Amino acid sequence: MNASRAAVHRRTAAGSALTIIELRQLGGAFAMTNPRGGVVNSLPGAYASLSVGIVAGPGAAGEVGAQLAAVREAMKPWDTGLTVPTFVEQFDAPQKSFDASVTADMQAVRRRVDPGGLFSRDVTAQTRPA
Repeated sequence: MNASRAAVHRRTAAGSALTIIELRQLGGAFAMTNPRGGVVNSLPGAYASLSVGIVAGPGAAGEVGAQLAAVREAMKPWDTGLTVPTFVEQFDAPQKSFDASVTADMQAVRRRVDPGGLFSRDVTAQTRPA
């Protein structure tokens, strides 16, 4: 983890367009499934990361995007290929929150409790690019 922390720091230190770079440790209770826990009752992986940048002027979007890409690159050794649903900001961005079996179970629950699709705008059906 120290090498990635150093890489993130080198790419985003002084003058950074990113206002937040947060790592949340997973594992432990987050990784344990509970037979009584429901469809989504554990999260795989060692870390969840959240980064926020402020687009404050012309050209800032490119800088924020480049720094976010640097953080993702630094975290690549721990990337599970999944996005924690509560960490999703852009629903149109390619991402995946659950494996196929959890997605199927969630869709079955959704059909039963939300047949009108009121809560249909999420990331369960999307995939991440390779």
